[in-house]
Amino acid sequence: MILLFVALLLLRAEATSQNTLYITAGAPNGTLLKAFQNPAITSIYLKADYNIGDEFAAYAGVKPPLPINRSITISGATVGEKPQVDFNFQYGVVEICSNCKVLLQQLAAANERRGTGHAFDFFAGQPGAVLILNDTYRVRLACTKNDDALELISNTPRAPDYPGPPGEADKQIAVPHGVNMTYHGVGYPDSLEVLNMAVDVPRTFQELRGPQGGFTQVIFNATRLCAHTVSDECLQVKSAEACVNEMIDNLLAPKVAITSSRSSDVVVIIVPLIVGAILAAAIAALIVCVRGRRRRKAAAAALAASAARSTKGGAYGGDLEAGMARKGGVGSSFDDADASQHMHAKGWVVTHSSTAPLLGSVQDDRIRFGVLLGAGSFGKVYRGWWAGKEVAIKVRCSLKLSVRTGHCCM
Repeated sequence: MILLFVALLLLRAEATSQNTLYITAGAPNGTLLKAFQNPAITSIYLKADYNIGDEFAAYAGVKPPLPINRSITISGATVGEKPQVDFNFQYGVVEICSNCKVLLQQLAAANERRGTGHAFDFFAGQPGAVLILNDTYRVRLACTKNDDALELISNTPRAPDYPGPPGEADKQIAVPHGVNMTYHGVGYPDSLEVLNMAVDVPRTFQELRGPQGGFTQVIFNATRLCAHTVSDECLQVKSAEACVNEMIDNLLAPKVAITSSRSSDVVVIIVPLIVGAILAAAIAALIVCVRGRRRRKAAAAALAASAARSTKGGAYGGDLEAGMARKGGVGSSFDDADASQHMHAKGWVVTHSSTAPLLGSVQDDRIRFGVLLGAGSFGKVYRGWWAGKEVAIKVRCSLKLSVRTGHCCM
C-alpha cells in the first residue's frame, strides 16, 4: 500500500514537471513566449525577475495576437520579495481563449499599462475570458494621485458574475488611504491598495496598437506602486490619460536616446570606414585613368611621328611607299616583276629566310608585296605572298646599312 502511494506521488510529480515551466535568473529572451506557445504548459513559476523585451513583437501592433487555448497560472515566490515581470508596455499581444482563465499571483507586474485605469494592456480576450490578479504589485512609471484613482475605482461598475463580499456585492473595495511600500530597494509612499475588485473590460481596438480588453478582470490584494505622479498643473489643461502618457514619454526618452546613441556610435564608426574605402577606390581609379590616358597620348604621338616620317621618305626609307604609290598608292599590290625591279633598283636585298620544319623545302622563295599594314620606329609590316602562301612581311631598319646606302634592309 505504501509503495502504491509513493508511485502515485511520483507520477503526479512527473506530470506536474511536464506542465510547469520554471523561469530562473538569466533565462534567455523568448522563454515566456515559448511557454505560451507550448500547449502542454499550464503553469509558469518565476524564480527571478524577467523582462519580456521585444519577444512578442511578432504579435504587436495591428498583427493578430498570440492565442492561448487553455487556462494558465503564472506564479511568483510565496515567501520573500516578489519576482518582477516587466511587460514593457506591450499591448494586446496575448489573447485569452473563451471561458479560459489566466491567473497572476505572488508577483510584481511592471509596465503593464500605459495610462490610467485598472485594465491590463498585455492581454486581450474572447467572450468569457477571465484575468485574475491575486496578491500582486502593479509597478507603474506614472500615475494620478490616490484620490483620483479611488474616485475612478468607486465609479466603475462591478462585474455581475463576480460579486463582492456579503453586503458589498456591487462595490469595488479599496483601502481609502495610501500605504507606504518598499520594493526592490525603492520606496513608494502613498501607494494604492485594492482589496477586492471585478470589472468587465470591453473589447476595443486602437489604430496602430491593436486589440485590448474583452475579458473580466478580477483583483484581490493588488497594490499600485507609482514611481511618479502627474502634476495638478497638467491635469488642469489636459486629461488624466494624456498627462500620464506624456510623463511616461518623457521618462522613456533618455532610454530611447541611449539606444539611439549606441546605434549612432556604430554608424559613426562604420561610415568613415566606408567613405574612406570609397575615396581610396576613387583615387586608385583616377590614377589608373590618368596613366592610361598618358600612355594612349604617347602611343598616338609615336604613330603620328612614324606616319610623318613615312610620308616624307625619311631615314627609314620612303621608297617602298613611293613605288606603291606609282601602282595606285597604299593598298595596292606588286606583281613579281615589279617587286624584283623595285628591290634591285632601290637596294633591297633578301639576306636570309627560314621556314618551319613542317613546310619542307621551298621551291620558289620570291616575295610579292601587298598593302602596308603598319609602321613603327623599328620597321614596317606588309601583307604579302611567299612560297605560294599569304604571309606578313616585316621590313626592319638597319642603322649601319641606312647610313651607308640611305635605305633599310629587309
